[in-house]
Amino acid sequence: MKRKIWLGALLALVALAWVWWHKQALPDRFALWVKLPETLSEAPPRDRWARALDAPIASVHELAFVLRRAAEDERVMGVVLDLRRGLRGSPAALRELAAAVESLRARGKPVVAYLEAIGQGGLWLALHADQAVLHPMGTVSVQGVGIERWFVRDLLARVGVRAAVVRAGAYKSFAETFTRTSLSPQARAEAERITARAQAWLMGEFRRLRPRARWPEDTAYGWRQAAQAFADAIAQHGGWAEAAKAWGWVDALATAEALRAQLAERWKLGAKDWVAAERYAPELPEKGDLEIVALSGVLGAPGGVDGSEVARLIEKAAHSPRVRAIVVRCATGGGSALT
Repeated sequence: MKRKIWLGALLALVALAWVWWHKQALPDRFALWVKLPETLSEAPPRDRWARALDAPIASVHELAFVLRRAAEDERVMGVVLDLRRGLRGSPAALRELAAAVESLRARGKPVVAYLEAIGQGGLWLALHADQAVLHPMGTVSVQGVGIERWFVRDLLARVGVRAAVVRAGAYKSFAETFTRTSLSPQARAEAERITARAQAWLMGEFRRLRPRARWPEDTAYGWRQAAQAFADAIAQHGGWAEAAKAWGWVDALATAEALRAQLAERWKLGAKDWVAAERYAPELPEKGDLEIVALSGVLGAPGGVDGSEVARLIEKAAHSPRVRAIVVRCATGGGSALT
């Protein structure tokens, strides 16, 4: 009994200490440190309990909201985008976050991106900042755009399974996964067309954001040549990070602690003038005039998108007096046309 009382008292003290810390007023001037997740989620923002517990922000919509709010906050002296976890996300999610970064810079707020091991999606976002800083032992990977397909016909044959497919249209290539061991000519032509357009856009963006940097020529030979040249640069400069800086992909090399010290001096901040995005994030309205119905998964499949449930949600929103508009967001690879 006494143990339970002591445990309850300890939990109460911890809760009171957390509430006291959380309710402290923010400094009159501070820098915002935004830890970006490994994968950007397009799910709704955190609920009130998750925000109260300072749960990490993974929703791209909430992150963008926080950055846009910081752009209008006179107390914010600068923003650090912490991408040390790497960053993956859909092109649409990355574009939404990049637009929020640009709104900060348009308001005169300096933005610094900190990187450790980053791919080309995270690098593209980082290059929207005023400065991209890489850990001295960090890596940057620019590999271009490709499409990967799996073929399981032979695997199914080993266990006595044969796929029976009704195909309508030469470019309906989804079933080729089960009926072929390689892409059909039509599917290959379509894949090459899509990747070529995406590749041209990506490399055009890199050159727009860092026109003086060295980027691979957008040809098969150009990529092979660039890979060898970058390997030579690593050997010449003594490391991957030094080579990335020499090629102009990043602006400086520093650890997170050294970067914080440099920015504190540059922005004239004290030790307590750093605020995490989770603490800064304002209360988001839980009710509004816009209702979003998000579909994710295979249409009509078990555990996927159920058409009747989608219809129920849309009908519920349509009859709500507070809803003035409905957005149906469909993130699915396909499925039943009847759904």
